Amino acid sequence: MKVNREEILRTLSSVSAGTATREVIEQSSCFCFRNGTVFTFDGEIAITAKCNLDFEAAVPAKPLADLLAKLAEPEIDISVKDGELRVQGKGRKSGIRCEETVVLPVDSVAAPAIDDPVWSPLDGAFCEAVDLVTTCIADENDVFSRKCMHIHPDYLEGCDNYQCSRFPVTTPIGAECMIRGKVAKNIVGLGMSHITETEAWLHFCNPNGLILSCRRWVDKYPSLEPMLTFQGTKATLPGGLATAVANAEIFSAENAQGNYVRVDLVTNQLRLRGQGSLGWYEERPPIVYSGPPLSFMMAPKLLASLGAKGVQECEVTEGRMRLNLGKATYVACLLAAGV
Repeated sequence: MKVNREEILRTLSSVSAGTATREVIEQSSCFCFRNGTVFTFDGEIAITAKCNLDFEAAVPAKPLADLLAKLAEPEIDISVKDGELRVQGKGRKSGIRCEETVVLPVDSVAAPAIDDPVWSPLDGAFCEAVDLVTTCIADENDVFSRKCMHIHPDYLEGCDNYQCSRFPVTTPIGAECMIRGKVAKNIVGLGMSHITETEAWLHFCNPNGLILSCRRWVDKYPSLEPMLTFQGTKATLPGGLATAVANAEIFSAENAQGNYVRVDLVTNQLRLRGQGSLGWYEERPPIVYSGPPLSFMMAPKLLASLGAKGVQECEVTEGRMRLNLGKATYVACLLAAGV
């Protein structure tokens, strides 16, 4: 059948976060098509979207996405024949080996239908809260809770032992839980508007009918109160941080352990340094500060956004720096926090 290439590519991109790079579940590295939908599931996150392809097939995700991205035709013909997904354009055609029976166990997630009244609208600030909190979560952390976003009925929070944040926002769930930070990041880009929960899963949906389901963990989340609550010395951050951070992040973004820049505070001076395997960048803008020398690791994305939000005042104490970002609180720590 003939379809709009860019539209199909956008749909596949929206569900791609559910594909596995290493197939631990059969067909988990595939785009699975069935009943006018496309879905992916890697055991921890399942994503389902409407799709105007009406066949059943499990197709390896990477070659299909790469092929559609490289073709130039606005309209292409896609069909399934003899164990292949056939893609045909003007004077060109391709076949990708596929399975014509979908066995990916996405039904085990049991997401409610999009028109089920169990869905509750998300607070308008929910995606903003997720965007901030996930900057403080590192998937390479040895402690499982530090890989997760903590969802409380009254706030979201996260911590990777270098930094932590809490964003007050109403979350219509029955009890607090955790979801993996790398999964939570997809909530922002996909524009989620509603939420519901089942025994083992949290489900989000957007106005286009896309459903993202992520495994929920109910283990006790360590309290962040000792990190968030303190009294310290006030300091004023310099203007123009965005440019300096962008330069430093050229190198800090290479680090597999997490993208951090180092911030050193000494009397009336801030040193910003980004370092990776290929090099480093350093800048020393002046600031107003008279406290003891301090050093922090901070997420460059958040640091760069401070100027745009008009945030210049911070509070520092031995080993910590706190920023009040409107409703939200962000704390950067000198050493791994024992909480």
